[in-house]
Amino acid sequence: MTVKPLFSEDNVAITNDTSSIDYFFLDSGAYLKVADIQDKGRSVDAELNIEFPMGTPVYSNIRVKLYDRNDRKQLAKDLSEKYKDLGLEWDAMLDYAIADIIRTLRQPPEVVNIDDDPKNKAVEYTMEPLLIKNQPNSLFCPGGFGKTTLADYFCVLLTHNVASPAGFFPGTGEPINCLYCDYEGDAETHKRYISAIEEGLELTEHLAIPYISCDKPFFQYLELIKELVERYHIEFLVIDSIMAATAGYPTGMSEAQVASSFFNDLRAIGITSLGLDHSTKADMREGGNNSTPYGSIVKYNRCRNLWEIKMDDSFADSEHKEFSLYHKKHNLTRKHPSIGISADYINKDDILESVTFNHLNIADNPELSKKSLNLTQRTVNELKHGPVKKEDLATKLDCNPDTLESSVLYRHKDLFIKVGKGLWGLAVNV
Repeated sequence: MTVKPLFSEDNVAITNDTSSIDYFFLDSGAYLKVADIQDKGRSVDAELNIEFPMGTPVYSNIRVKLYDRNDRKQLAKDLSEKYKDLGLEWDAMLDYAIADIIRTLRQPPEVVNIDDDPKNKAVEYTMEPLLIKNQPNSLFCPGGFGKTTLADYFCVLLTHNVASPAGFFPGTGEPINCLYCDYEGDAETHKRYISAIEEGLELTEHLAIPYISCDKPFFQYLELIKELVERYHIEFLVIDSIMAATAGYPTGMSEAQVASSFFNDLRAIGITSLGLDHSTKADMREGGNNSTPYGSIVKYNRCRNLWEIKMDDSFADSEHKEFSLYHKKHNLTRKHPSIGISADYINKDDILESVTFNHLNIADNPELSKKSLNLTQRTVNELKHGPVKKEDLATKLDCNPDTLESSVLYRHKDLFIKVGKGLWGLAVNV
């Protein structure tokens, strides 16, 4: 004899969204809302809200361990005693909901055929080449280099869908909604930056850029962020900064495990993200092109698109800044040439009135050229002024003459030619 289950899809309405799973038991009128579900492998924790009848809270925001049978039994017992005259099957309702949650969490991923033709053979960008669409992107530098202002600038460009005078965003697509998760500043600071950036772009309208101030590890905001992504149709997420967002993870986790968990959470959110990060102390002292984000190498490995801000230090105390975005890594295609940017801050009586970003020719800035261009690029820029002796060219480029000749001049015959005794110049077609 087959026994029909007490609850099934015939008498339970289930709503599953990005922030919670809701169960409405049609026969009894009981309602269970399960939110902030955290799968820790050996345990699953969640926040439980119970209403009976629906709209009348019984328990709100209680934390339960879904695998703990004793907790579930005690909760069902408390509910049964509270409504003992009604004979409701609280134990069975809780078991049904929890079993469904576990089944949902353990649902295997869909199998697809990757031998099919791709929908788009080109890499897709939210902001080419800085932000790969629906992938984790990172931007790092020492503190005080202006990465927060630059992230606010990206949000304004995307939200308003306006072209950047700095030359890296045409603004020809649809407006994109952004969410800023901030661990290091405050809302008023961002309001000042964004208002000044809009003034610099001559924008007269304010558009919404949702912002949340964070002080807990990133994983604790995961369900909230998913909910905000759905509510505000967010397509671009900023995390400022990764170092702060990954602090306070459970004791015993290594830096590598924490970084992996963080990028797994970004993958679960599934939209374009930009994580701001910091350089190591050694990088801040020494400079060069071997710098990486502070902490585990997993940060480098897991982000799909990594950029570094390189600053001309001579403008450190000026309202005019010159810097470059140096491409460290791209998982999906070749690296992009460095992008030169200038920024002008207009202040009046300690009030930031406007910030304007413009394109900068890196070759015109000797310090940035050395930091941001490879030796071949710098050689091309020097020879644009006319033929030069190998020794003089090496002096200008601060390198060994023989290395310059063998590794650059002779190797790139399409770019460089001998134009006289001891002189090197550019090929005609350059």
